Amino acid sequence: MKTNKEQIYELIQLHFTSPGSGVSTQYVADMLHIRRPNASALLNELVAEGRVAKTTGRPVLYYCREDGPREYACFAGIVGREGSLRRAIQLIQAAVLYPPGSLPLLLTGERGTGKTLLAHTAFQFAQESGTLLPDARYHTGDCRDWAGGDDGALQKLFGTAPGEGLFGTLKGDVLVLENAHLLSAPVRSRICEAAERQEHEDDAGHGGLPLLILTTDSAGRSATEELSARLPLSAVLPPLAQRPLRERLELVQLFFSQEAARANRTLTIRAELLHCLLLYDCSYNVAQLKSDIKIGCAGAYVRSHNTQGRSIEVFLSDFEYYVRKGFLNYHKQRFAIEELVDPDYSYSFSRGAAEAAPAEHDGVYAANMYQALDRKAGELRARGISEKDINLMLEAELEVNFNAYRTHLAKQAVNREQLARLVEQRVIDLVEEFLSQASAKFSEGYPPSVYYGLSLHIHSVLQKGGPGVQSARLTPTQVSEVVENHKEKYLFALQFASRLEKEFSLQLPTEEVVLITMFLCIETPGTANGRQPAMVFACHGEGIASGIANTVNTVTGLGNTFAVDIPLEEDTDTVYERLKACIEQADNGKGVVVLYDMDVLRELLLSISLESGIEVRMAKLPILTVGILSARLAAASSGIDDLYKEVLRHLSGYNEPAKRLIVTLCTTGEGGAQQLKSYLEQYGNLGERAVVPLAISDRELLRTRLLELMQSAVIDCIVGTFDPGFFSIPFIPVSDVFGAPPEQLPALLNAGRPEKEQLNLDEMFGYLAEHLEHTDLQKLRRLLPPALRAVNEKVQPMDIDIEIGLFLHIACCINRLLAKQPPQQNLHKAEIYKKYETEFKTILSILRPLEKGFGIIFSDDEVANMLAIIYKL
Repeated sequence: MKTNKEQIYELIQLHFTSPGSGVSTQYVADMLHIRRPNASALLNELVAEGRVAKTTGRPVLYYCREDGPREYACFAGIVGREGSLRRAIQLIQAAVLYPPGSLPLLLTGERGTGKTLLAHTAFQFAQESGTLLPDARYHTGDCRDWAGGDDGALQKLFGTAPGEGLFGTLKGDVLVLENAHLLSAPVRSRICEAAERQEHEDDAGHGGLPLLILTTDSAGRSATEELSARLPLSAVLPPLAQRPLRERLELVQLFFSQEAARANRTLTIRAELLHCLLLYDCSYNVAQLKSDIKIGCAGAYVRSHNTQGRSIEVFLSDFEYYVRKGFLNYHKQRFAIEELVDPDYSYSFSRGAAEAAPAEHDGVYAANMYQALDRKAGELRARGISEKDINLMLEAELEVNFNAYRTHLAKQAVNREQLARLVEQRVIDLVEEFLSQASAKFSEGYPPSVYYGLSLHIHSVLQKGGPGVQSARLTPTQVSEVVENHKEKYLFALQFASRLEKEFSLQLPTEEVVLITMFLCIETPGTANGRQPAMVFACHGEGIASGIANTVNTVTGLGNTFAVDIPLEEDTDTVYERLKACIEQADNGKGVVVLYDMDVLRELLLSISLESGIEVRMAKLPILTVGILSARLAAASSGIDDLYKEVLRHLSGYNEPAKRLIVTLCTTGEGGAQQLKSYLEQYGNLGERAVVPLAISDRELLRTRLLELMQSAVIDCIVGTFDPGFFSIPFIPVSDVFGAPPEQLPALLNAGRPEKEQLNLDEMFGYLAEHLEHTDLQKLRRLLPPALRAVNEKVQPMDIDIEIGLFLHIACCINRLLAKQPPQQNLHKAEIYKKYETEFKTILSILRPLEKGFGIIFSDDEVANMLAIIYKL
């Protein structure tokens, strides 16, 4: 078992990580039930070891100073540990490490989301962290076996006397109760009472109860809500459909590698199978995905076990037919899928490894790619699938195969010179003219891949020769799908086909015209990586949001606008889950802008952004609020003109321009940011703009704070010593601010960066004279510039922005020390000293004239802060 010192350290590590939120000696003594003098001695040992720091004020607080938490091997193989399962893993760690004994934990989620896996991982973590002994037992009980009667369940769990039953005999072990929602209310209540008593027991360690983990299915909603309310910790596991596509790809790779290890063979799949496995609907989540891959691999092994060679190719036909239905979701996820899976590659899996290599293609990339569709239709008919379902799947697969075909063709030519060696000039000229006319007619730009691909495709058609080019049959449904959805482009392609027939004396079948049409229907992404932000309308009331979104999509034809209609009586949890599902569906990796109607949605959207990791921006569109207000005004109004004026007056309140901000940024203390704020306010002619000073060195904290500011205002620019690069906010270096004459500062803040001038020290010292009330400016003017020159020569050459930042920091630091204010602490002082020991000592020697001149002493924390500025730490 762990020592008291380790328990103290884990208590601090788990809950308190920064000054101002630390623990007192008395708190530690009370939590761990040890004497106060012993707690004080152990805390000071941790300080001496450099693992914990303490504040200088009263009461003394202790906080963790390590760079980050320890990495545990038990979590290394969990897919999503830094993504969708991150919060669940944090709660597992909290449940196991919480002193003096562990806390009960509830894991809830749909069937197959991984509750059993995480429960066993919690057991491994308890052993690895030293909370449990190495010989501790892991015991599971399925509550489905006890659902018939309360007496049997109670006797199994608690026995008839103290020390009996699972709760009595598994002390110091782990007890997992699966499907706890199936237990009756009295039995659940007895379990919760036992857990609550455990929290108040005085004995340390696991003397009272085993480490208790309960799992529930989200279908047992009322029982799950009851347990969640009474147990201290509850983690919800997301269904597979709500997890990022990249995590699903990692799961597919993991399961194929596991099957390859079992078969002791290399398993190879093609991109079309990988597409389907990433997109088909898994009713039973990760467990079903794993089972389906196991079944498909088993079928392939039986088919190929007598063949020569170490490799087995697994085909889509080895899987159940519903896996192929993944093609139906391809259009919605096309850009995300193409970023993850190259259609021109095959993928091989062996024990612990996955590799991708260019594929050897068959009929999909032949001149007549429809042969592949015909073959697959035959496979589905042989399985007894209805013609309706076959057509649905093949229509979706047609788009997938076409995009793969176009990509394959485009890769054969990377420039016009290379294309001319493959295709005769007549074809190139005709295609170039055709696409130029199409671009003008449909106001669309076509990427080079369309130009190269269509030229090569026409070339392959011509090579088949003969007056009547043969093409495999395309079903009427497939033809009508393209013709009805893209009628104008089909007619335009038909004219081009007629010209080709005349030019080359051949007859093109309808299928080839459809294929030419599909080249014109390529979605050309507006960004380099093929992804764009999406829009979501979230409004209360029936059909309001969906009506707006449908109209927007119809008018623009872009299909990038989504909707969530929220019934007025719907509970908050349901609203949250539906909003989250819509945002995850809409996101293409570039974020989502949500227009919402009521303030209650704002906090939900912030939580969704934090939980999912999706960038979400919000703007209020108060349709319902305006409607309700207008109706009430109408009921109280005597005439139409009075009502009209009142409505306009209230609407003007909603149309007020957003507040505008300028952020001044310093990484080592508020002094520099505050001084920069004062300078901008004095000379910047800011008008209605406010200046917000920030002193944040942690990038995630800075990002969160900027995001909070952006919820209610527009940030015009950031002025500081470094550019954080967040949210495309314009950045102005402090060198530009102080390098420009004061009269040019308003233009700089309004229009961007002018030509940079030489830093004006006279201007800077003149400004500081108004703000450094404790500092002799003449002495500072004499001593500070030589110190900066010495830093440039002996420590590190600094660019102008870093030099200005260090200038401001040292000046403000001297002023603070003369005012008897405490120094700015640096939590990474020990690490900085270890890495920059020579530079640390050099800085101290450079600062001695300043210390002697002003009668001050720079602390090690202040020297560490200066090195953090110089090296941009």
